[in-house]
Amino acid sequence: MSNPADLKYLIVDDFSTMRRIVRGLLKEMGCNNAEEAEDGAVALAASNRRISIIVMNRDAEDRLFRTAPELAQTLIADDLAPPAPSASSPPPIVR
Repeated sequence: MSNPADLKYLIVDDFSTMRRIVRGLLKEMGCNNAEEAEDGAVALAASNRRISIIVMNRDAEDRLFRTAPELAQTLIADDLAPPAPSASSPPPIVR
């Protein structure tokens, strides 16, 4: 398993305050390699830069995508985001 500090994060949220909070939490965990996106278009542009983990607002809506799950499906379908973990391999828990 990869060290969380070595991974690249993409924080997607339409509120800059929430992006700053998430970035701060990641930094406290030693994860300093994070980019921010305020909407789906910026997330798509950033996602082709080898993003390991995407942290996003589940209830977000924007001009390009109606819902956050729609954006996530697009990222995965376009092979721009890492694949979702399979049922046989649960996602790692970071504390």
